[in-house]
Amino acid sequence: MPKHKRKIRGSLIISLIAVLLLLTLILGYIFLNAPKENSKGTSQQQSELLQIAESVTLDSELVKVAVLGDILKIDCITPGLDDYSMRIVIYDMKQKKILSEKDFESASWVSGLTDNGFYTVNVNEKHLSVYDLKGNCTNELSFADNVKWSSACSLSEDGDTFLYTDITNGNIFLYDMNSGTTNTLSRTDFYCNDATFYNGRFYLTDLDSELISVEAKSGEYRTELIDPEMQHIAPPYAIKTTDYNFGVFDVTVGKMLYLPITSIDEGIIGVGNWGFVTSVTKNTGTLLSAYNMQTKIKSKLSIEDNVESVCLLDDGTLLIVAKSSKDNTHKLYIARFGDKDFFKYSSKDIPLSQQTVQNTVESVNTDGAIMVENVPVISQFPKYPTGCESVSAQMVLQFFGENITTDEFIDNYLNRSTEFYTDGGVRYGPSPWEYFIGNPRSSASYGCMAPVIEEALSEYFGTKERVLNATGKDLQTLCERYIDNGIPVMVWATINMLDTQPVNTWYLSDGKRFTWPGNEHCIVLVGYDSQYYYFNDPYVGATVRYEKQLAEAHYAELGSQSVVILPKNYSAKSTN
Repeated sequence: MPKHKRKIRGSLIISLIAVLLLLTLILGYIFLNAPKENSKGTSQQQSELLQIAESVTLDSELVKVAVLGDILKIDCITPGLDDYSMRIVIYDMKQKKILSEKDFESASWVSGLTDNGFYTVNVNEKHLSVYDLKGNCTNELSFADNVKWSSACSLSEDGDTFLYTDITNGNIFLYDMNSGTTNTLSRTDFYCNDATFYNGRFYLTDLDSELISVEAKSGEYRTELIDPEMQHIAPPYAIKTTDYNFGVFDVTVGKMLYLPITSIDEGIIGVGNWGFVTSVTKNTGTLLSAYNMQTKIKSKLSIEDNVESVCLLDDGTLLIVAKSSKDNTHKLYIARFGDKDFFKYSSKDIPLSQQTVQNTVESVNTDGAIMVENVPVISQFPKYPTGCESVSAQMVLQFFGENITTDEFIDNYLNRSTEFYTDGGVRYGPSPWEYFIGNPRSSASYGCMAPVIEEALSEYFGTKERVLNATGKDLQTLCERYIDNGIPVMVWATINMLDTQPVNTWYLSDGKRFTWPGNEHCIVLVGYDSQYYYFNDPYVGATVRYEKQLAEAHYAELGSQSVVILPKNYSAKSTN
């Protein structure tokens, strides 16, 4: 073989070996750095959960925590009929050990941390006890005056000033723990229902959602905010939830900022110096979202267990109290976030036109189909991103010549609710068979089932005679009874006939667990032929068709729900 060919062949072999080595290094790097799944399926590149205080027995029904520096106060609460008993554990997170543990008999209790320990208040007996970190009582006071206390009381972190309130006349009292003197602030129009301490001032709210602050040393007070929609006040932030945003009032600067919400049931579960945390109960656990008001960064964390409360530590991590979904035991976790958990958010309102993009298609060819003619097609976008039920009702109302707008239908006849709340660590919410959950004008909302639209239409007509809930009848029967008689039908199926997806979960008032079926959708059945059903679809703003088997399956998936508006003088009994 000629020398130059041997050289070329040798060079090719060397090059091939080099390429193979390079591929090996690349694949090895990808393998070593790829997200690895732990026993819970959580990527190691995502938030790391570290269990702390494993030496603490958390066997009570409720667990509440508070943090000051490295000191963690754990209240293990056993509720009674009116009062509750509790065990307070003081835990040093830095030393990872219990400093003290004390039991308290049944009463109405308030407790908190100080710079040197903790305190308890027996509200019924008007008795204050102050303890050091080892649980030794260093001071106790019984107030023998005629003041009828409320549970709105608090001790300053330095232990020098104790605030309590009178529920009969609205007065506020500051007791100097050193001199034994009392400073009375007469506020006859202020009936306090909550009191906290932050940065040298007490913050109090009353029944009319007024927020005032009182300087601990001087007693100087001022009104910080009056807002009846304010739901969660824990300085430095007071937070409310609207249909579109979180309204966050920063007491340090006296300014309100607005952050877009992603779900109407996103509830505040913790507030700290740098921001706040929300929770949403998912089908597989809890989704936490931490909003850092200083860096404008949002962090997300999914936990398999039921999260009951969250404390925000000053270093940006979260202290989480969770109850196991398997054995109902409590656990304490610290969540440390990685870069993959962060994304920037805006503190401005997002216009509705930017929240949802309209999905438009051309109307299908209906030649040869049996159709209800002249049923108007109305798009739900951009104004009603979750309003398919109301817009579908509007199509049928307009078909029958009713002069009512979608806005009038929503505002005057549609029963709506955003009443989500947490009780005993369990998330409760409204029933979609009784209310539209949220606001049809907000993309962060859910929707409703057939009985809600049936009730709204009956309210509009002033009678139930013209409204028929035909739930349970299959699509072919609806076509034979109504489409053949020129009557369109509102039906519940899914967006684009996709499968439903389990989304967020909450408990209804009857104690039943409910999971929202993602892709739930309301459309108007207007025709059929041998192969297809035809619908006026507010989501695409057009008449669409789906193969019968596919449409039947997703109609059944939503419980075969349907509502019919009957023509005047048309007997509902004749359709049975």
